[in-house]
Amino acid sequence: MRNLSLRLELPSHGVFYMNISKVQTLMGMNSKTDNGLHFVFLDCDSVRLNELSISLLELQKEFDLGEMYVTSDTPGNYRVWCFDRVEFRTLIQIIARCPYTDIDFLRWTARKGCATMRLSTKTGRTPQDVVMTVLGRENPIPPSVELVKYETPQGKSIKLGAKKDV
Repeated sequence: MRNLSLRLELPSHGVFYMNISKVQTLMGMNSKTDNGLHFVFLDCDSVRLNELSISLLELQKEFDLGEMYVTSDTPGNYRVWCFDRVEFRTLIQIIARCPYTDIDFLRWTARKGCATMRLSTKTGRTPQDVVMTVLGRENPIPPSVELVKYETPQGKSIKLGAKKDV
């Protein structure tokens, strides 16, 4: 096991949380662009592709977004890539508005100030393929992007925690 995180806050409200898990290091792409705006990235879980496509068309219309690429490496789980550039606040609104958003993706995006999309292949999975394109205004894939390495749990995690409300 390579990762141990511990958070302890005990002012008037007490929180104790510990997570023990094996991790894998992956390569990803950040949403933040050179001009401070963000690409629109979504991580969606537990959804059929046709249901996701309807939701993406609604988001496209509501936020005036262009073309979207949907990738997957496992049935029911999808990553959505749109290379329009939006303010961070708008990115959070888009992520939150999608009913299939992985809530941890939303939390981490809000915490870090940018979204990170996985490029590399997770252990035990096949490489990601483009499984759908939601047509719209053309927004070409940019020639340069910010690549990052990050860690994510591999397999099962042990989560221990307690919260005391005072």
